[in-house]
Parts: sequence; structure tokens; C-alpha cells
Amino acid sequence: MTPDWRVADENVSSKADRLQVSLFIPHNGWIEIAVTTEEEFKQAVSYTPNDFMDELVMAACLLMEGQEGLAVASCEPSGYEFRFCKEPDTGMSRLSVVGFPDVQRRKGEGTTVLTYRASAAQVVLPFWRALRNLEARVTAIDYREAMRREFPSAGLERLSQLLSK
Repeated sequence: MTPDWRVADENVSSKADRLQVSLFIPHNGWIEIAVTTEEEFKQAVSYTPNDFMDELVMAACLLMEGQEGLAVASCEPSGYEFRFCKEPDTGMSRLSVVGFPDVQRRKGEGTTVLTYRASAAQVVLPFWRALRNLEARVTAIDYREAMRREFPSAGLERLSQLLSK
């Protein structure tokens, strides 16, 4: 599948040591996400079997609450886990994107493709900006038609509240 992706968020920063997140306009059940630090991750994510966008928002909320969060991206046939966690040794937060050869995500088969360490807000804020930007550019009806799911507006509002504390 090679749709004509239209970007819904520009880079948050031009510095390589910063986390940059872009979400592209969804199309036919797919949404492309790009996450860049010193490494780069870019994949089209399917709307099925799980709601990746909702999981992403919830994982970010959990990190802001000091808990671990996980969002699973099905890229057919491969799968990726977006792991949000606190590092007990340093007190920093960590985003890890771990790739798997298929959506089964068997233990021991994952390979870390991207890691970023910073405060919880520094990890979450680029995702929040990309999500808010996407929400502003795509109507609820268009998102539902493209992704066959509702946009996670309620979760994003909760994330906004957590970031404002």
C-alpha cells in the first residue's frame, strides 16, 4: 500500500537530541507515524486489530501519572510496541519502540529500533502536539471514515490536563 500521505504535524524541533513526532492524515484504515531522535522510525499503522491511536494516548497518560504504558502498532505483517516507562535508577522517562517480525510479538523476538530518554513531559509533549495537530486538521467524520474508529478526543483531553499540571 502506497497512499499519498499528507503530513499533519511538522517537526517539533530541528535538533537531533530532541524527540520529533509526526502523524499523517489517515487513509483507508492506515495512519503513518514518524518518530525521530538520533534514530528514525516511520511506519504506516493499521486500524486493526487494536486501536493504536487510543492506546498511544492512554500510554502517554499513564507515563504522566508515573506508570508504564504500552501502545501496539500493527504494521502488517510486522508489529511494534511503543513502551513508555520510568527508569528507577535515573528518575528519567523512556520511550522505546520495539519491532517484532509479526503482530504476535513473541518474547525474545523484539528488536529495539528507537529509544529516547528525558522527563515524562519531554517524552509526551511531542506526541500530544502531533495528536492535537491531527485532530485540528481532520474532522471527526473524516477520521472515522478513514480509520473505522473514533478519534481519541476524550483521552487527548485527559492528557492535556495531565500536561498542564
